[in-house]
Amino acid sequence: MLKNLLPALIIGSAAFAVFVLILPAYDDIKTLNQEADRRQALLESRQNSLQKFLALDRQYKERKEDIDKISVLLPTISQTDQVVSSVEQIAAQSGMQLLEITTATSLVRGTSHNTLSIGLQLLGSYGSFLNFLKLAEQNLRIYDLTEAVIGQSESSQAGLLSFSIKINAYFLENTGTSNLSSGQ
Repeated sequence: MLKNLLPALIIGSAAFAVFVLILPAYDDIKTLNQEADRRQALLESRQNSLQKFLALDRQYKERKEDIDKISVLLPTISQTDQVVSSVEQIAAQSGMQLLEITTATSLVRGTSHNTLSIGLQLLGSYGSFLNFLKLAEQNLRIYDLTEAVIGQSESSQAGLLSFSIKINAYFLENTGTSNLSSGQ
């Protein structure tokens, strides 16, 4: 009987060792492998996101000049001083004499932009006025001519006309978001 008991005891001890010692260690290793796979997938996802971000950053840097142009076309603040300076420069380049300039900001509800209305009193020839309009059209900033009144000049110089014009410049409604250009 001792002969049959010894192999049964060895087989029982082996089964006990498998269930108590080896299977829990195997389950721990299996859980660790699953966690390692999950973390590897998370790492790959983050690396993929980083690559997409770097590609987007590279595109932004490549198109920075275009973004700056768009920022000039439709800035996020009215920049009245820059508009006045630009109009004065256009008048000087076209040969017009700028007599008076007035500005007023209009907040347009229901749109994504606001309007800066500019009133100008100019003195010059008709050809100079056409040149003024041409230069205003070529300017990076968007200007819309809304009214033009041409009259006889009170000046003693022959051939000069008096021009009263109203133009609109536009800017985005400032919603507290960051600007496209860091210079604003």
